[in-house]
Amino acid sequence: MLDCSHGLVCLLGYTRDRVNRKNLIVVWNPLIGKSVEIPDRADIVIGFGVCPKTSDAKIVKISRFVEATAEVFTLSSGAWRSVPMNKPLKSKS
Repeated sequence: MLDCSHGLVCLLGYTRDRVNRKNLIVVWNPLIGKSVEIPDRADIVIGFGVCPKTSDAKIVKISRFVEATAEVFTLSSGAWRSVPMNKPLKSKS
């Protein structure tokens, strides 16, 4: 379990198929017994929450393979969007 917010639970795991193994992200509403599988690639998911203004569930992840890339999945749109990230400055020690 990644997190829960506003009655929704975000679950992380992997498919059982060892040959074509992939990440599995599911947003589940235990009150009504409904769940939605979120399409994903091999990235690191780091956060889950519900926007208080729109009541829309969101998942945040950072890519392991592309430098300084973050994405946000919005449940209502059913799509990932890229979010700009600032790179840390290199120190001149």
